[in-house]
Amino acid sequence: MVTGGCFTDKSGLDTNKINDLVIETPNIASILRVEYLEELNLDPTVKFGNVTNPTTDVSYKWEINQTPGATQLVVLGNERVLKATIKNMILSASYKLIFTARDEKHGIEYKKSWPLYVSSSFREGILIADTKDGASSDFSLIMDNDLTTSYTAGLNIKYNIIKTKTGSSYPGVVKNLNYAIHKQSLILTKNVITTIFENKDINMFDCLDYSVYKTADKIFPALNSSFDPQAFYTINNAQWILIANNKSYVINSIQVSTSFMMPASGVNNIDNAIVVADNSGGSGPYAFWFDNNTGKFHAITMTFTTPATSGEYTTQGAFNPGNLPGRRVVAADVAVDGVTSAFLLKNSATNSYELCTISFAYTDANYNTIPSAPKLKVDFPAELTPILNSAVSVFFAMFDPIMYVATPSKIYAVKFGGGVVSYSEKYSAPAGETITKAKLFVQGRYRLYRKDFDAVNGPIFEAPLALNTKAVVVATSKTAFQGDVYVIPFGASGTGDLNASQAKKYSGFGKILDFTIQGQ
Repeated sequence: MVTGGCFTDKSGLDTNKINDLVIETPNIASILRVEYLEELNLDPTVKFGNVTNPTTDVSYKWEINQTPGATQLVVLGNERVLKATIKNMILSASYKLIFTARDEKHGIEYKKSWPLYVSSSFREGILIADTKDGASSDFSLIMDNDLTTSYTAGLNIKYNIIKTKTGSSYPGVVKNLNYAIHKQSLILTKNVITTIFENKDINMFDCLDYSVYKTADKIFPALNSSFDPQAFYTINNAQWILIANNKSYVINSIQVSTSFMMPASGVNNIDNAIVVADNSGGSGPYAFWFDNNTGKFHAITMTFTTPATSGEYTTQGAFNPGNLPGRRVVAADVAVDGVTSAFLLKNSATNSYELCTISFAYTDANYNTIPSAPKLKVDFPAELTPILNSAVSVFFAMFDPIMYVATPSKIYAVKFGGGVVSYSEKYSAPAGETITKAKLFVQGRYRLYRKDFDAVNGPIFEAPLALNTKAVVVATSKTAFQGDVYVIPFGASGTGDLNASQAKKYSGFGKILDFTIQGQ
């Protein structure tokens, strides 16, 4: 006997279908590429039944791994539309970006993932060090068509790079910046910024992402409480010079180590830490400085010795470089013809100013070697003394016998060709602004080693920017922690004129401490 019966299913499971959740990304590439510290914006479409981009019953999450290949994820956002600043390290491998839409009613998750590559967003331009509080510093990079090689994207200023990266500015107030290249080998190179702080700290930042590349102990292993780093220079993109405690230390930049070990040999006292180093590929001397204790010029004569060889510069010429007692160096740089160092000296007894120039040895167009020699010594007229006394910056045109003097309100051009001195006002600060610093605009790589731009033999197969060595960069202040930057093109060659009407203004900075032109 078989017993049977009827059963009625009242659960409704066969009729209440769970809505499918669909993620659609027709406008999102299958492989994502983003620049470091850039905002990544993604807008996927989510369909939940007959609802598009639901705001209820569905939650969203964006995640990324912090190391390529790792399974541990970090949440970037909890909205359907992603707006996130990407801080992942710049690597050749891809990260994994995952978007999750979760059906909260039924606890079901739907995912979509992409490989994401992070590259550097920082290129050639004017790197600004500023402070917003007088106690810490940050970097901002100005990139623009006229300032950045092979670039047509228009104005792009990366503000507060360190704070954006780490959440806070760098402790310490910057004293000076310098761009350089660390060539760990003939293949491995790294763009770096050497930064010296008012608290006597020193380090190098990697221009790829502005992380700290080398700390003081890796730069100067003999670090102690008396260590006083003052300035940093490069010779022909092959050697670095660190001035510390008014002594010069020289190392090759084509090596793994970045450690300055021994001061250059010989009498080695650098007045005001001011050195003029060769960047023209000349055959020596490779750097000049003035010793205010002895009243003599000195030079780096050999860079391949350990330590580097320095000595008194004794070559006679337009003046005796070993007989200038009672002088102090105010400013110096390459000037006149690109192969000559120019030193502005002040006579401590008379308070008057004079200019001395000494050429580097170089090879001319006919392959003749032109030896180094003192070229010019000229006294400046007394009328220039109050202008020079009030200067905030003094710098030189690289290929003209012209010296620029920036005071808090004006910029003057002083012409000294052939020893004949004339000067005139070329620029006035905008109303309500004070000039705090001014420099010649020289592309970073060009300043390091001009032969890199040789049309036949140089590794840089493009012409220098039109403004290279033909513009002035001026920093101004409005309030204690509000600064602007102007790039002012030259006028007619050899005149010292500045075309203020064509100046470009860049704003949004704090108190500008220093700036340098970062290379590519």
